[in-house]
Parts: sequence; C-alpha cells; structure tokens
Amino acid sequence: MTRSRARRAAAWSLALLGSCIGGFGIFNIGQKQFTCRAKQNEARVNLKSLALLERQYRERTGRYTTSLRELEFAPIAMNYIYGFAIDDDVAHTTGSMVRSRPPRPLGARDLPAETAASKDHFRAGAAGDLHGDDDGLDVWTVDDSGAIENLRDDCRWTKFHAFSGG
Repeated sequence: MTRSRARRAAAWSLALLGSCIGGFGIFNIGQKQFTCRAKQNEARVNLKSLALLERQYRERTGRYTTSLRELEFAPIAMNYIYGFAIDDDVAHTTGSMVRSRPPRPLGARDLPAETAASKDHFRAGAAGDLHGDDDGLDVWTVDDSGAIENLRDDCRWTKFHAFSGG
C-alpha cells in the first residue's frame, strides 16, 4: 500500500468512525427527548385529574379550593409538584400541597404566581425539574375551563443536556 493510499484509508476510517459516533449522539438526543416528553405527560394527566376534582368539589360546595387535601388529590408518578402559589408561605405549602419527589426540592415559590382559587374560578400549577439541574423548571397550569398550558418547556433544552451528559 502506498503512503497516499494509506492516508486516504485512514481518513476514510476516521470519517466513518466520526459518523458512527455522531449517529449515537443523535440517538441519545432522541431518547432523552422521548423520556422528557413522557415526564411531561405526567403533568398533563395529573392536571386533568386536578381539574376534574376541582369541578366535583365545586358541585358539592359551591366554590373552588386551594386545598389539595380537601380534594384528595393524589398525583401519579413523581416528577412534579402540584398546587397553588399562595403567599409563598412554606408552612402553608406543606398544608396545601401534595409533594411528589422531584430531583431537587421544590415549593410554592416554584409554581406560577397567578395560581389561585375563588368561588367561580381556579388556576392550579405544576412545576418539575426534569433534568435535575438549575437552569429552569418545566411549568404548567390548568384552569377551571380545563385548559392546560405549558408555560415553560424544560424539554426544549434536552438537546443541550444530551451533549453535556445532563
């Protein structure tokens, strides 16, 4: 094998190896994105359940409530916290919020500030740290009409976490 032929073979080998490694990186991004979206589905399912419980509670009492204990709300899975941001009072948070086990401790301060309940309306929130980092939370709300909104999508940052090992 001549020297130029050996160099070309080495270059092709490196190019092939690079494309294989790059392919694994793309697969890793897709897998992390899928996992992140599955975690978000937890928030949607639990918020739908919370909205249904609020409507049933209002039919019985004539008002909505901020007490998840009164609603007997029991979320499935453990990637988010759910509740109402009331005065950012930690003592009140433990009394009115059902805690799941997110990667970092979260509280009422992490929920959207506009969450509340009155006689005629309610807006509850969910917050989760889907990557276990401090770059932002995945934040959702549901209101008395049943509309669910993703206020901050933590999954859109997944592609950057895939390369950083996060």
